[in-house]
Amino acid sequence: SKIYIVLALIATVFIGCSTVAPYEIKDVSINIDILDVSAGYVCAKLTPSQNTYYYMGLVRLDSGQTFPYQDAEHFMVMQLDRANIDYLLWRHDLLETNTPYIASFVDHSLSYGEVQHTVVHLTPGSSYFLYAFVVNPTTVKPVGELFYKTFTTTDTSYKKIYFDYRIDDWWDFAYPLDTMLQVNSTHPYMISTVTLDSLLSYFDNDTIGTWEMNKPFWYFYYNMLIYNYTSSQLDESRIEYGVYSACHKYAEYAPDSVVFEPGKTYYTGIFSADGMSNVKQFQIYKFTWQPALKQEFSHFTDDIDMHW
Repeated sequence: SKIYIVLALIATVFIGCSTVAPYEIKDVSINIDILDVSAGYVCAKLTPSQNTYYYMGLVRLDSGQTFPYQDAEHFMVMQLDRANIDYLLWRHDLLETNTPYIASFVDHSLSYGEVQHTVVHLTPGSSYFLYAFVVNPTTVKPVGELFYKTFTTTDTSYKKIYFDYRIDDWWDFAYPLDTMLQVNSTHPYMISTVTLDSLLSYFDNDTIGTWEMNKPFWYFYYNMLIYNYTSSQLDESRIEYGVYSACHKYAEYAPDSVVFEPGKTYYTGIFSADGMSNVKQFQIYKFTWQPALKQEFSHFTDDIDMHW
C-alpha cells in the first residue's frame, strides 16, 4: 500500500507540473491610429484594450478595393500561416549557418501591448489595408475579430530631405537628413555613382559645361535610374532608407559594378524616390578618386546641382 501511495503522489506531481493554465483573452479590441503617411512609408500606433499578443500586417489594395478577402476568419488564418512560413525560413537560414537563435514564433512575429510600427518600401499613390488581430500564443490561432484601417500613400513626399555624401577610400556613404539635420530613416531614395564617360553616353554632347548644370539632363538621368520601363514601375530594388554604405573595390560587389580607379572623375547622384510626378529633391556630387581619399560633401556647399 505504501508503494501505491508513493506512485500516486509521483503521478500527482507530474500531472500538476504538466498542466498549463489556459491563456485568458476576453473581449480585446485593438485601436489603430495612423500617425504619419507619405509616399514611401506609414507610421501607425496600435493599442490593444489590454496587454495581449497580436499580429499586425499590411496588404496593398487593388483599385477600388476596400477589403482584400471576403471572409475575415479565413484572412486571419492565412496571414498567420504566411507569418509562420516567414519565421521558419528565417530560422532555417540561421540553423543552416550554425547561427544560434533564441526567438520563438511568438517573440519573432507577434506584437505585445502598445506598439508604434513604421513600414517602409510602400508604393506612392497606392491604397493599403493595415490590419491587426489578437493571437493566442499557446495555440497560435486568431482570437476575436479583425481590426483594420485603410490609407493611401501620397504621390510625392511633403518632407524636405537633404542628402550629404562621404568618400572613405573604397567606400562611400550617403546621409538623408531632415531640416533639423538628423538622419531620416523613413524617406525612400536612390543613389548611383557613374563615370564621366557613362554620363556622356546618355547625352549628345561632349562639352561638360553645357550639361553639368543642366537640370533637364539630371531629370532624365533620374528617371533612367528609378524607372523600370519593362514593368512600367519604380525599380524598388534600388530604393534605400537611412544611412547608405557601399564598397567600390570589386566589380562583383560594387553597386552598378562601378570600381573606383585612381585619377578618374565620378558623379554621384542621390535622388528622392518618393514619386514619379515631381522630382523635388536631389544632390549631385563630383569628385576625382585617389587611394585613401577622405572627403565629405555637404548639400550646403558641394553639390553641383542641388534642387528642391
